[in-house]
Amino acid sequence: MQRERECSIVYAHPETHKFLKAAIKDRAVERTLHEFRSPPRGENKKRFRDLNILGIYLETPATYREIADIYPRLNNKKVLRQSIDRALSSLWSNASDETRSTFPLSEIKIAKPRSLKSRERTSKSLGGESFRVSQLLSERLTYEEIKKKLKLTDKELTGTRRTLKKWGQEVPYKFRAPSENKGIAENT
Repeated sequence: MQRERECSIVYAHPETHKFLKAAIKDRAVERTLHEFRSPPRGENKKRFRDLNILGIYLETPATYREIADIYPRLNNKKVLRQSIDRALSSLWSNASDETRSTFPLSEIKIAKPRSLKSRERTSKSLGGESFRVSQLLSERLTYEEIKKKLKLTDKELTGTRRTLKKWGQEVPYKFRAPSENKGIAENT
């Protein structure tokens, strides 16, 4: 079971995931649950629900909309986010001083990393330069072929490199003859 968890997909932001691991390790979850079980009981159901929502949101691929299907009364993204904020704040306040100093609450990100599909949609809606280059890379076109087909300058094509690297794709580099490379030409 432990081996499966180490290989599992992380749905939370990487730093948030590190915080959750540290909080679990120093037993913040147990302290939070104990705090919720203690009187007064008026808000306890809500607090347990918030903690459950936090777990679902950060440890599964579930979106706000899917969580709202589980908790129909919380059908608003803002309300769900507030619920997640409350639970994260409770968990953080029950973490050790060392964990709290390592992971300040203001720096823990709730938003999940965007999927490749989501990033491609955004690129497409903003003119699609990275998306179009990505499509041509999957066809194994060279730097010059991509540049010619999309009518891009060297600067524009190079500008897509960082975005596509995040997507797991490598933009080939422009081939330069040794005589074109100033550094090599000066050293010979």
